[in-house]
Amino acid sequence: MPHWPLRAPSTFSSRVRRAAPRRTKSTAGAKSGENCSSRLPTPRLGFARPGLHREELSCRDRAFDRQFIPERASHTMIVSVTGATGFIGTLLVKNLVARGDTVRILTRSRPRADHFSGFVEFFVDDLSSGACDLSAFVENSDVVYHLAGEISRPEVMRSLHVDGTRALVKAAEGRIGHWVQLSSVGAYGPLREEAIDEHRPLAPRGDYETTKAESDRLVEQAAAAGAFSRTILRPSIVFGPAMPNRSLNQLISMVAHGLFFYIGPPGASANYIYVDNVVEALVACGTLHAAKGKVYNLSDFRTMEQFVGAIAASIGKSAPRLRLPESPVRWLARTLGRLPGFPLTESRVNALT
Repeated sequence: MPHWPLRAPSTFSSRVRRAAPRRTKSTAGAKSGENCSSRLPTPRLGFARPGLHREELSCRDRAFDRQFIPERASHTMIVSVTGATGFIGTLLVKNLVARGDTVRILTRSRPRADHFSGFVEFFVDDLSSGACDLSAFVENSDVVYHLAGEISRPEVMRSLHVDGTRALVKAAEGRIGHWVQLSSVGAYGPLREEAIDEHRPLAPRGDYETTKAESDRLVEQAAAAGAFSRTILRPSIVFGPAMPNRSLNQLISMVAHGLFFYIGPPGASANYIYVDNVVEALVACGTLHAAKGKVYNLSDFRTMEQFVGAIAASIGKSAPRLRLPESPVRWLARTLGRLPGFPLTESRVNALT
């Protein structure tokens, strides 16, 4: 597998601009009344929340913090990253380079020399082929970050998420220390009227969710057999600059043009998380021993009213007030949602209720 190093002057800072509130949560919360006296994680990992006073953190938030506090790696590492040129992966690589890590990237084609700064090794191969030799890519890696994913082409999802993961797991056995898997809360299936936690059995529907769940199981099986330690992260909908998912852009457009309306009773959860928060969680799971063997669900909790209100304020529009009952809207989406160009689908109704 051809590869070559690229060295360029470092231009990235570990501090990045925040475009959203920073209240990252895990649903693995503390029990009522639990002592929450732990300190915040170190700013170097970026997990501390600048400007957020300690008393503003709920007991549930601090339980998440405590999971990530003990022992962080005190040395820079060799890390291998799949999906490194994607939406989340690009920011992760910049963060790792800023830490001083040596980063290996698996990519189908070599990026431009100015795409990344710092010391980065490129390994050119197609993970979805299932036939590539990945041993050199993972050899002596402290951490493998497996972010590679396909969201739009069902014919590629199985070859990448399942066959590609199987090939990477095989190569990683006995060659790496820790595996950080980026999954999705979609692996739990379409649950609407209840909170989910990390103990929820997987019940995926759809090609993407099903193949991501299978990928998770392959990693869990290898870790259980002693091949490496692992951490699995399951974020909700990830948003930020250059996001490939168009749903948020469409939501913003509807608010901007006065077309948005709420569906059903108030208080629905807006299950989104800002991309920087996901990157910080990935780095924490790759550097803190307390994360080994854990699964974490990630979401920046806001009600739909808070989320849409923030969008409206950011573009200088009044917050929407129109609210329609759920049943007729859902019937309309189910009946007409498959028509070309019809803006309302059942999955979109699910996301807004």
